[in-house]
Amino acid sequence: MEKFTLFWLTNNYILSKEELKLVDLNSFQFNKIPPVLLMEEAAEKVLNQLSCDFDLLKEKICILAGFGNNGGDALSLARKLFFQEIFADIYVFKDKTGSALYEQQKEILSSLNINLIDISELKEKIFSYTLIIDGIFGIGYKLKEDKEIERIFSLLNEGDAKIVSIDIPSGLNTENLNSVNADYTYSIGFLKKDFFNITTRKKVGKIKDLKISLDLKNCGYSYEYFYIRHMAKPHKKLNDFVHKYSRGGCISIGGSKGKIGAIIFSGEASIRSGSGIGLVITEEENIDLVNLSSKNLIVDTVDNIGNYIDKYKTVIIGPGLAFKNSENIEKIRKIFSLKKQFILDASFFSIFDKSVLADFAIPPILTPHSKEFKDFFKEESSNLNTNTMDIVSKVSKKYNCYIILKDSFLTIGTKDGKVIIYDNPCRILAQAGSGDILSGILGGILSQDYSCEEGMLESIRIFYEIAEFLKKSGYKSYEPEYFIDLIGKEVIL
Repeated sequence: MEKFTLFWLTNNYILSKEELKLVDLNSFQFNKIPPVLLMEEAAEKVLNQLSCDFDLLKEKICILAGFGNNGGDALSLARKLFFQEIFADIYVFKDKTGSALYEQQKEILSSLNINLIDISELKEKIFSYTLIIDGIFGIGYKLKEDKEIERIFSLLNEGDAKIVSIDIPSGLNTENLNSVNADYTYSIGFLKKDFFNITTRKKVGKIKDLKISLDLKNCGYSYEYFYIRHMAKPHKKLNDFVHKYSRGGCISIGGSKGKIGAIIFSGEASIRSGSGIGLVITEEENIDLVNLSSKNLIVDTVDNIGNYIDKYKTVIIGPGLAFKNSENIEKIRKIFSLKKQFILDASFFSIFDKSVLADFAIPPILTPHSKEFKDFFKEESSNLNTNTMDIVSKVSKKYNCYIILKDSFLTIGTKDGKVIIYDNPCRILAQAGSGDILSGILGGILSQDYSCEEGMLESIRIFYEIAEFLKKSGYKSYEPEYFIDLIGKEVIL
């Protein structure tokens, strides 16, 4: 992967359950860190994060401890709260014998005369709490379809209290079985692969990545899945000795009756992102309307694309695309073999099929939402909702392309099969026009002196920082023209 990408991804790894168990094992075998020391460190990190997120002295706190090591983390946390004179009701499964570390933590609490309440009594008081700490089960949860456990999960989810899950929401699964719906998840050590499936992400809530003394050395980890939550503006110097074409030009192909806005948003966003010149290729009947709507864009038809293509670096295909003439579609396909960076969006996925991906001289960037992905990659996507990262990894590698899968989080697949999760859920972006703007930003940034991965991450940073600015300014939705006008105005961000 490119150096820029690795700079952002250092230590931000996403691991599977099997890899996490291996890391735990090796932390003692190779690094000589006793498990109880890691448990104490984890509980301390959870306490510090709770103190940042909540005024603990004002909360009515309930701690739920299972009988595995996750429960041990919860009991260690309870002790640390106790010594800070922050008191909580602590619920345990009194009829269960737990792991060695859990039993050790339980004995410590008993020696301090800290009362432990049986989980059967939770129902009577559940609605009196304002903050629930979920330490019932961790990644080793095996009690699926256990009616008693499912009732506990349902009870937690029915209340109004904020739920903070330690390491992973208890019972989190991809089979639509019951589990805890967390408001926050304090992930310990490394982020979990199960967080980032389309079906599970909404149950995880806000993710806090709490690092402890775990090392990936000697565990055989392949470094394929990474996580980004925040990005800073890159320190990249762009050449001032340019003209409009050498600065970077972007072509946007699309627009149809009733969908002219999509191609205008895309074209305007490319210019605001730094492209020196923007061209819209659309059907002849749309040209006057595009000219009336935008003073910044050149407009022409597919018939004349040959007059322009050599001067432009990036090509966006798809926003509002619904050309009636099949000959026009074939004319578009003929340019795929040119050495240009293509961004494929929206209607591209309904007009073309995946076989055309073999035509591109340079790996294209695909920006589908989940339905478009499933329609375009029918054979490969049956498990997309429940195995999101693996599917995106395999598809992007198989078809030699980059994929930005759009959902409440972004799953970014690279041509070598690496996956980057950009996780910054933002309700304001769930609006028509957002995808057109993102494709335009990609076209504008990549028309300049950015490598592919570098340009994708910078485009995503700009897109989400503007969304965050609008959100913090009180906007519930936005006018696309205003969003586009904010591109490049870094002073507000």
